[in-house]
Amino acid sequence: MRPVALWDVLVDLGDLFRAYQQRDQPDQPDLALLADLQERRARAFTTWADVACDGALRWESRRAQQAAATTRLQHQQRTGGIPGDGGPAVTRLLTVPAQWEHARTVLAHVADHARGPFL
Repeated sequence: MRPVALWDVLVDLGDLFRAYQQRDQPDQPDLALLADLQERRARAFTTWADVACDGALRWESRRAQQAAATTRLQHQQRTGGIPGDGGPAVTRLLTVPAQWEHARTVLAHVADHARGPFL
């Protein structure tokens, strides 16, 4: 790969990271997307390190790989499943989106079965 192409890949990744940080819902991170970006960053740094024979770039690649692994683990813990298995193995009530869905389900059930008016 040519150095110019590598530079273009890293600039593109920088743009993607900035776009991720400027999303409409920064309080609800898309950890799977962030892990994918970190993995792409690691591959780019590995390629650049191979071309440039630069140990610092290899170190950056390892850091990005560790960040991707950590982010994937956080995603797994929030969703309750293994990434790529099609969904959570167990519905966990301690994750924010799951709590919202559970609360909506409980409130809908109470509203449907209440003997009197439900506020």
